[in-house]
Amino acid sequence: MSHLKSHKKSLLGKIFGVFTVKADSFNEVHVILMENTLRLKNPDNLKYIFDLKGSTIDRVVKGFTKPSTTLKDLNFLVAAEKIDDFTAMGPKLR
Repeated sequence: MSHLKSHKKSLLGKIFGVFTVKADSFNEVHVILMENTLRLKNPDNLKYIFDLKGSTIDRVVKGFTKPSTTLKDLNFLVAAEKIDDFTAMGPKLR
């Protein structure tokens, strides 16, 4: 915690909690809740935001979206298929 206090711009995400969710309809699931560390110099350059979970079940946002819309796993797969070099990183991002 001292690192995060002395390095305000750190990209280490704070862990808010670790939980186990139990229900009769599915096996227990372990969840970690972390801080979002996204920081942009110019938010107007933002093209996409994805919340990826590694599942395709109910993981799509339908209809009109804008750059600030949080998209899901299936949206990512469609974009990666349709847009050349979708996951390529430019020289400034390496």
